[in-house]
Amino acid sequence: MPSDADWQDWTLTMDELLAVAWSWLLLTAAVTLLPHALLWGVPWPASGVPVWESLGRWLWDLFLLGLVYVASIPLHEGLHALAMRLAGGVPWRSISFGARWHEGAVYVHTDAPMTVRAYRIVLATPALVLGLLPAAAGLATGSGWLTVYGWIMLASALGDVAMLRHLRPLPPDALVRDHPEAVGCQVKRSAGRAG
Repeated sequence: MPSDADWQDWTLTMDELLAVAWSWLLLTAAVTLLPHALLWGVPWPASGVPVWESLGRWLWDLFLLGLVYVASIPLHEGLHALAMRLAGGVPWRSISFGARWHEGAVYVHTDAPMTVRAYRIVLATPALVLGLLPAAAGLATGSGWLTVYGWIMLASALGDVAMLRHLRPLPPDALVRDHPEAVGCQVKRSAGRAG
């Protein structure tokens, strides 16, 4: 394993993440919630149903959505791990899970290097599987529940999307590894444009 001096930090600050947060929320809403409302209408209040009953159903759906979201958090990280294994060739024994309770964040980590191409796949996989696919299914079938879930999971991928954007200047074959402490990665100095 190369020494730490061979690697350059390629990270994002919380301010950099927050700078794109609102635009990402609006963009994801514009490509999921807005088309759903235009194609299928707004599901609440349900027509022909008393408001209190419609509100009760809506609150129940919101509660269930919250439960599914909580269950989706480890699934999101598991998809990162699966992509690390399949796209990055990282051995399972080199992948670990953890939580930063003071930041309210869970994470998956590896110190094994992989190409930027593989790292991009690792970053994008949860947004595609848990966000884009359910949102597309919701738009196709009129399921407001799936569309909203897809939007929430796309919105939850903010850090992944910000990091994907941050990686743009790097060549696909450059070597990177997860940063041990910060949001982002470290780039092998021989990667050329990373310096």
